[in-house]
Amino acid sequence: MRFQPRHLLSLVAVILILASFVVPYGNPQAPVVRGFTLADEQFSSWFGILAVFAFLLGGASLVRSHGRKVKERARDWRYSLVTLVSFFAVLILASSARRAPGCRAT
Repeated sequence: MRFQPRHLLSLVAVILILASFVVPYGNPQAPVVRGFTLADEQFSSWFGILAVFAFLLGGASLVRSHGRKVKERARDWRYSLVTLVSFFAVLILASSARRAPGCRAT
């Protein structure tokens, strides 16, 4: 059987689930707990990096497809205009919002 991406995803998911149970309750000096802590930190970092690229690709795709409909005045283009205006409004509001004290940006 060939190794597929879903096997890797399943393995990472199991490790993260175990880390959420082992790390808070285990002895911080135990090798297993240190290993799960390291895995949790590494996977969290990689998730943040991948999430940024996913949002960029998704946003670019949304702007390209709905922008084309608005530009060509295709059928129901007004819905695409509302989608684009909403997308940019949320993007601007989210990027200018103040963070709550103690809340760190990830």
